[in-house]
Amino acid sequence: MTLLQNGGREYQVYTVGRTQVFTVVADDDGFQKIGPAMPTVLRINGYQFYCYAEEGNEPPHIHVAKGGFDAKFWLSPAQLAVNHGFRPRDLREIVGIIEQHAQLILEKWNEFFRP
Repeated sequence: MTLLQNGGREYQVYTVGRTQVFTVVADDDGFQKIGPAMPTVLRINGYQFYCYAEEGNEPPHIHVAKGGFDAKFWLSPAQLAVNHGFRPRDLREIVGIIEQHAQLILEKWNEFFRP
């Protein structure tokens, strides 16, 4: 669990490995779960494509996880930003999936960060 403060509000972020599972926010009565900190946008070929709730101030991007590895890709164009363990062959496959589903991923990103 990680404790964060943002704009006078206190958050607890629960993680599994490097993946945020959900976030809770402090209110007058204590902490309340406010939902997933990482909504899943797509699952294909064992890959989980998701967003982190705290990254809406960055350009549109998507995180990908599979088998204990994770990476971050910018969406336009699909380009690797950060890689934690994926092999080049996996990264090429992920870029292909992102390009194939770019419209859906961008729509979901905008729904989440720009409601």
